[in-house]
Amino acid sequence: VMCRHDDLTTLLQDRETPTPNHPGLKPIYEFCVEKNLPIMIHSNSDYVADSDSFWEYLFEMEEVLVTFPDLRVMWAHAGVSRRVSAPGHWEMCERMFNRHKNMTMDISWVVWEDVICDASGEPKQEWVDMCERCSERIFIGSDQVGQFIGVNGENWLKPEITKYWKLFDRLSPEAAHNIAKGN
Repeated sequence: VMCRHDDLTTLLQDRETPTPNHPGLKPIYEFCVEKNLPIMIHSNSDYVADSDSFWEYLFEMEEVLVTFPDLRVMWAHAGVSRRVSAPGHWEMCERMFNRHKNMTMDISWVVWEDVICDASGEPKQEWVDMCERCSERIFIGSDQVGQFIGVNGENWLKPEITKYWKLFDRLSPEAAHNIAKGN
């Protein structure tokens, strides 16, 4: 479900902004609970280009997680999109894990490059530590849609998956397994 997410939301201009706690999504959440289906929600945790560590939109996700405690929510990109992250993002994610047992998150797309890794492309230690502690609730992805092989036969998917080996090499074997494929 694509809600408040990056520049896609601004394309709506003067129309209603989709939010994860919108009443119109209630039947979808109820259906997912009834059928035991997970739901992936793309929704920013904060305003674009806001770095005050106050997660302006976090309450929207939390409302869904509290209202539907049996709904298995996968939070896409840990609430990050282009220009949406602030210092302490890993702490906010860990607090969300501690409060909401029905939430998991993926670490694909810009959250990996822009938030989890430092300027040299290595995962920051605080993220490695949090991933170790919360390894049963985190998973990887490619964020590739539709096209996986380039026009000249190059594999576009492979580098989007192998980039996480830098993280796996720093985790325990169990945590690496969980995040790489167990979850």
